[in-house]
Amino acid sequence: MRISTSQIYGAGARSIMDGQSSLYRTQNQLSSGKQFLSAQDDPVAAAQVMLDTQALAVNSQFADNQGNALSQLAFEEDRLQAVVDALQDARTNVIAGGNASYTDAERGYIADELESQLELLYGLANSTDSNGYYLFSGYQGNTQPFAKQTDGTIAYQGDNGKRLLQVDSERQIAVSDSGHDVFVGISSGNGTYTVSNGTMTTAAASANTGTGAVDSASTKVTNLSDWSGANGPYQVTFAGGGTTYDITDADGNSVVAAATYTAGDPITTIPGVSFSISGVPADGDTFTIEYSDNAGTGVIDSGSVTNLKSWSAANPPYQIAFTSDSSVTPYAATYTITDADGAAVVSDVEYEEGVSIAAVPGVSFSISGEPANGDTFAIEPSTEQSVFTTLQNLITAFRTGVSGDDAAKTKLQNTINAELQNLDKALTNISGVQSTVGSRMNEVESLQSVSSALDIHYQERISNLSDLDYAEAIARFAKQQLQLEAAQSSFSKISGLSLFNYL
Repeated sequence: MRISTSQIYGAGARSIMDGQSSLYRTQNQLSSGKQFLSAQDDPVAAAQVMLDTQALAVNSQFADNQGNALSQLAFEEDRLQAVVDALQDARTNVIAGGNASYTDAERGYIADELESQLELLYGLANSTDSNGYYLFSGYQGNTQPFAKQTDGTIAYQGDNGKRLLQVDSERQIAVSDSGHDVFVGISSGNGTYTVSNGTMTTAAASANTGTGAVDSASTKVTNLSDWSGANGPYQVTFAGGGTTYDITDADGNSVVAAATYTAGDPITTIPGVSFSISGVPADGDTFTIEYSDNAGTGVIDSGSVTNLKSWSAANPPYQIAFTSDSSVTPYAATYTITDADGAAVVSDVEYEEGVSIAAVPGVSFSISGEPANGDTFAIEPSTEQSVFTTLQNLITAFRTGVSGDDAAKTKLQNTINAELQNLDKALTNISGVQSTVGSRMNEVESLQSVSSALDIHYQERISNLSDLDYAEAIARFAKQQLQLEAAQSSFSKISGLSLFNYL
């Protein structure tokens, strides 16, 4: 085979350039520490590295979110523990205030303590996080969650939302709780039903000139819940020669106008009560109907649920009305229990102090003391009552003077019993929120461990695909350098050959 000079020169040049190119590539690998300098060097590995790098960046963002979530949850947990501590202090004071030997002044000191704890709770409920957002306002981080109203009550202004943070590709976690869930949405009573007490009084105006009189035997509370929440006192005013009457509430609003009067017929237009008037009232004669506390010393306990299914199918509210004769010694009384429709559940049952009453479907309770004639107790479904309302009710009760008034002392004891139970429900509710916060913190910590492991995994994959094996690269560089030197040397010698040297 004949090889021309141009072929020799071309092959030599190509060999030298290939060697230089390989050596240059290896030199760049050694200087950068990477196996490939562009995607065209290794398209498959480059594509995988790009995917792993993106996954690593996303995982790093999740890790940052996990740290933020843990910080926010730890802050909320701290605030909730402060709330629990304040409520436990308040509970201790309430129990102390129930001491029958305390004077009105001493109970006033208890009220002062409760006022301080109420203010502390109000401040904790309006806590802000490190970014200045309100902790318990739901989604509305810039809205103060609780505000004092003109009537002294504390109202919730936030919403029921929970702020969420993405802590994993498939998981968003709540980093806050709404003030409604923590402080407001607390079931009153024992969580299923509540107990209350009260009655009604009637009075004829001293200036009445007719013969009309309220029939005491006909006066009864038909729905204590409606009656205790009504806008009394109510006034019944006669006109038309005693043939019609008007009823107005405490604000002068008309309840009924120009109703036809029939002696002895029940009047049921006032919420929660029924009564009748006999005789012939004159024009302008008035009668007052108003709510009053029980006159006896009967105290009802918080009771218990014996069968939730039976209670759920019951017809509350239920009312226990007592009948007794104060002139009879020793004390004796009977009671009748009616449902929401006024139907008797039991009638004229002999009252035994402290003995469990289980006539209301699904529940059991007992009454102690000596209820007076007409005293009424109600059993009705639980409703929501905020922890602020509970403390305000207790403050009002402890500021009310009861010395020398057995009926007032009984009312105070009933209030303490009911609100202490509400306080316990608040503690249980907030402890439940604390538990969920702790569970979320544990979950975030577990996710942090997973993120840390993923971070290592992605970095290893990227390193295996893109990082240079220096030992192999150095050996290759030396080999390529030797090959280039050999190519250059051989080309130099071959290109120097010529027949003219032999002429």
